[in-house]
Amino acid sequence: MDRMPHTVAADHPRVLGRRAFVRSLALGGAALALPTPLIAHPHAPSRRRDAAGRPLRIRGQVRAQGHGLGGVGVTDGLSVVDSAPDGSFELVTTAQRQFLSICMPSGFEIPRNPTGTARFYQPIRPNPEGVMDALFDLVPLRRSDERHAFLLLADIHLPLADVQTTDSQEMNYFHEETVPDLLQVLGQLGEVERFGVACGDTTHDHPELFPDYERAVSRLGIPFFQVVGNHDMDYEGLVDEASTATFS
Repeated sequence: MDRMPHTVAADHPRVLGRRAFVRSLALGGAALALPTPLIAHPHAPSRRRDAAGRPLRIRGQVRAQGHGLGGVGVTDGLSVVDSAPDGSFELVTTAQRQFLSICMPSGFEIPRNPTGTARFYQPIRPNPEGVMDALFDLVPLRRSDERHAFLLLADIHLPLADVQTTDSQEMNYFHEETVPDLLQVLGQLGEVERFGVACGDTTHDHPELFPDYERAVSRLGIPFFQVVGNHDMDYEGLVDEASTATFS
């Protein structure tokens, strides 16, 4: 078979000539060398520019029945420190971080908000000097949690119908059918520690309806953790903090 002339192959629309290849390689290398904020990414959130980035110092303690608990992870969602043997900890953060939370140690109850959701966190609210005191006071369990169980709620989507009112039929189904079913499951689990996880899309593009989810969680009587889903966000928010404001 005769070879295709080199000049024809180089000019063919599906074949990249050597000169074009070298030029594109150079441009690609220059782009990779740019600082990260200058490289556009379709899913990267806009960075909020404000004066909230000054350092804040948080000092606190993790304790139970008046005694410090060591080795408990404490985090602002970005950095993690372990509490000292006496339960004390110190973490440097910024006001851009919204919450301080702990990694729940075994052998202790998961604290709950009045709405039933798990309260393993507290808002970061420093004083005018940029210092905050924090206390996590835990309660020992009355039984072992070596054996435990949890409920997983996926894509509840409250409500799926008639989003203009909280009295939608789908909402009624959740409260009148799903919640009783979950209570029955909890009753069948026996004497084990229980908790729950809602893994996103709790609401259907209407995060203001989150209290209806909390009303159901409160009836279940176990602490529930929540993960934000793409249908739980404020779509008019242009940065992460704004898009998750209602959920937070």
